[in-house]
Amino acid sequence: MKIKIPAINKINLEKFQKLKTSQSGQDEIKYINKQLNDTFLESKLNMLYLKFKIFNDSFNNILNDDSVDSLKLKTKLYFDVCIPNLKFDNIDILSTITGLNMISLNREIELEIEDFIDKVHKSYQFTSGSLIFWKNNVIYNDMDFNYLKDMTVLYDYLIDPNISSMPFLKVNTLQKN
Repeated sequence: MKIKIPAINKINLEKFQKLKTSQSGQDEIKYINKQLNDTFLESKLNMLYLKFKIFNDSFNNILNDDSVDSLKLKTKLYFDVCIPNLKFDNIDILSTITGLNMISLNREIELEIEDFIDKVHKSYQFTSGSLIFWKNNVIYNDMDFNYLKDMTVLYDYLIDPNISSMPFLKVNTLQKN
């Protein structure tokens, strides 16, 4: 039995922008909103917000703990770096699906990893779980699945090529919501 999977073409940026000369004489690129898929864009922006929330806190908590000015500053610092790095020509359904890639191990290697993790947990009692990556794939996970969304966001953050330019304002503990 064969299943045909339709090919998904990447968005060609030139279809969605037009060059416009501004009043100052410089060329500006304007995006044509109606041709970009809102669902894909919303998914990308949601992932950016989840990354923001892990490292900076939620908008509500920032407002409750600090002030509106603090929220404005934190969002400006973070999103001014992140939004320009969105690749509109690469936004498609495959780029919006997030998840952890898991690799199964043979039993011998898995037992060695579990032995190592047990030693780490005994030495550092404040640890509650472990997540081990190898070549952008999860090879070991003993964390509670309530944190799966946070782990996915953290994983996406770790493999992001723009990580060096993203500001850390405050590191939060992983949150369940």
